[in-house]
Amino acid sequence: MYWPVNGVLVYVALAVVATGIIRAGSGLLERGAERLSRHYGLPVAVHGAVVVAVGRVSRN
Repeated sequence: MYWPVNGVLVYVALAVVATGIIRAGSGLLERGAERLSRHYGLPVAVHGAVVVAVGRVSRN
């Protein structure tokens, strides 16, 4: 017998796992951009612009 609730639970679990992966990836992106901006001596405004630009490109 098929239980529709099990299907919903699978999707909820998938959403939770995907959210965790995205959150971890964004943290890695942020740390990497910060290290690069410190290495090249870029101002904080440029660092923020790079993070936003990369985030926008990765969504498309």
